[in-house]
Amino acid sequence: MVLGFITACIEPLRSALFSAGGGLRFLGSAFESLGSSSASVGTLLVAASLVHQTSHAAHEGDDGTKKSDEVVDESEDNGAT
Repeated sequence: MVLGFITACIEPLRSALFSAGGGLRFLGSAFESLGSSSASVGTLLVAASLVHQTSHAAHEGDDGTKKSDEVVDESEDNGAT
């Protein structure tokens, strides 16, 4: 963000990066492409962090232990002695 402000304040650098005949137009074009996708990437990151928290809460029992920590003895269920 600071670099964008500095670039906007320096006229020769801004024209080299973003004008049609600028010598660094290829870099300016790359920065524009990266900037256009930043909102989508930010939304995906926030959504991914929310999904992780929701799935973690669903796997915990009432007493705070994970359901995967519970041990089930299958020999009692099928009547084996």
